[in-house]
Amino acid sequence: MRKIYETVITALAAGLLIVNGVSVVTEGPDDSTRTAFGTSDVNAAAGGTESAGDTESVEDTQTSGDISGIGSLIAEGTVEEAGLTWKLDSDGVLTIGGDTDMKLYTNNIDMPWAHLSAQILSVVIEEGVTRIDHGAFRFAENLESVSIPDTVTQIGKSAFGDCASLTSISIPDSVTYLGTDAFERCYALSSVRISSNLTVIPEGAFSSCRSLTEVTIPNGVETISQYAFSCENMTEVYMASSVTEIEGWAFAYCPLENIYYEGTEVEWNSIQIAGLELGLFNNEIADAAIHYECDLPQAE
Repeated sequence: MRKIYETVITALAAGLLIVNGVSVVTEGPDDSTRTAFGTSDVNAAAGGTESAGDTESVEDTQTSGDISGIGSLIAEGTVEEAGLTWKLDSDGVLTIGGDTDMKLYTNNIDMPWAHLSAQILSVVIEEGVTRIDHGAFRFAENLESVSIPDTVTQIGKSAFGDCASLTSISIPDSVTYLGTDAFERCYALSSVRISSNLTVIPEGAFSSCRSLTEVTIPNGVETISQYAFSCENMTEVYMASSVTEIEGWAFAYCPLENIYYEGTEVEWNSIQIAGLELGLFNNEIADAAIHYECDLPQAE
């Protein structure tokens, strides 16, 4: 035991500990942000057995200086199975790089940066990453902005769920798959740009995004799934003529006032809208004014 604590003290003096397979930079004794470690973390730092599920290997960690000209390094790691690297700096910028998919984890708490989620303010995903996995950033409650490159083709289930501070999202046209509840309960989300190569907006994709007051459904989208836009303050929808099906409760609880439809009235009447004729499931659509042959807003 004495040897273990001597090892830990040495690691602290060097400004570096390994926590759950992740290299973490610690500041000097006068810094109030020094990281606290539990017993299992101390054992791991001292060369003990790592807990099950630790899969990422650790790169060399810098203890000072700039990373990509931003802030000083807080933590970094490598997920060997996925060929990904990640690093979090003192400005709250989480940068993820690699030429492959994110590793498939069973839930967000297994993500290597999960224990640092409260410190993440911005996510920068670099060119080459092709998939944002299930729950990748879920519960990053202070996350405000995300940059997604056009190499990404899939965004998994609940990938950004419960990111309550996220204000806007631009889903590039390279994305062809969006998982259920991908942006659920992003309370501050007020601006959304949807990929034109999505054919389905899935169940709960933007559910409970209470700051979202309008949305544009681009050409290419064919199906709007149930609860896709269950947004209590959404009043305006711009909809492409490519839409052929609107499932029940697609706009549940939305106080819709206007739907600006790209196609003709005949085309609108050919859309399969669940329960509309029976006054069920899509009363929000029935209560809105439908405007035909409207131009869609230009995507930014």
